[in-house]
Amino acid sequence: MTKKKKIIAITVPIAVVLVIAIILIILFFGLTSEPPVVPEVSFDFDGLGTAPADEAPEGTDRIDASSVDSFSDSLSEDVNVIEDATYLFNIANQNLGKVDFYVSFAAGGGTANITSVGMGGSMEVREIRVIDGDSMYMESMGQVVQGYMMSNPDVSNVTIENVCKGILEYGNRKYTPDGQTFYLQEGGSSVLGTKSLASFLEGTGIDWTKSDPVRTESVDEFMTNEFYRYSYVEASSNIINTDTILKASLVHNEAEGYYEIQLVVDINSNALELSTASTRDSAGSDDIVYTHQTITCHVWENGLMRYFNTEDGWKGTLAGFLSGESNNTWEKYFSYNREDVSVIVTPTDLSWAK
Repeated sequence: MTKKKKIIAITVPIAVVLVIAIILIILFFGLTSEPPVVPEVSFDFDGLGTAPADEAPEGTDRIDASSVDSFSDSLSEDVNVIEDATYLFNIANQNLGKVDFYVSFAAGGGTANITSVGMGGSMEVREIRVIDGDSMYMESMGQVVQGYMMSNPDVSNVTIENVCKGILEYGNRKYTPDGQTFYLQEGGSSVLGTKSLASFLEGTGIDWTKSDPVRTESVDEFMTNEFYRYSYVEASSNIINTDTILKASLVHNEAEGYYEIQLVVDINSNALELSTASTRDSAGSDDIVYTHQTITCHVWENGLMRYFNTEDGWKGTLAGFLSGESNNTWEKYFSYNREDVSVIVTPTDLSWAK
């Protein structure tokens, strides 16, 4: 969630880019269309989401199972269900900053439409993250997969798509050896190839020789610029409690050893204050608001996060006069077992981080 390329607000720049695309298309281009070509992507999660050790690592918060006694397999306004569900979510989210090791893989995407002119675009994003002691390595990318006219969203508009690719696509990596100094490197569409989305986990998705120079940030700068709240390894910066959640469901999957939680966020509360600030910062707009957000997560019985997913949307004014809207999804799987994960590792060559 850097100021240039944010994951949470990843489709906001799509809408901004489409404003530019509209102008360029009207002035310079004709509109050409053809069926969409979306890269084939298949991921082996390689141990992600597998059960951690029975006991949570020392220093993490434990779940008081005796106090979790209000369950509902459908969304409920029962305050007791909401209280237990938010209790479990917050323990798992904050434990991410207390474990010695975890890896995660995330995939997401979304669509953004400029409703006032009938154009839109869609994008897919990927992220890997390795937390190992005081060090963190994170790599992410975003690739445009379609530009379209809203009147025919199933058919790609090549002109819109190419303009979006040239301005929006990105690859970035972030590394800290000690949790104090952070090294960041970013690149635009030039760092990606036609198969980058499919080859991301193979380490061939991004050509770092074409990226921007490395820059550094302190931990305070990194936290501020990335819009984190509790820790730079948290899954969510949202304020989640009984005052910010409208409905919740909670199921104890005893056979698999985790709790299944779903939370409907009250968009009129302060729950999304940092997400909203991040989104507005990306778009350069002060009136963008969230229209909805639902969080789904799985929490192991020992208090560690297994799975995290958000589905949300926003709307607002872009470029001062164009109306836009977006819908996005983002899901992440975690593992705490070194021996179970062989694909997602910190690269041996970190000579760029200097």
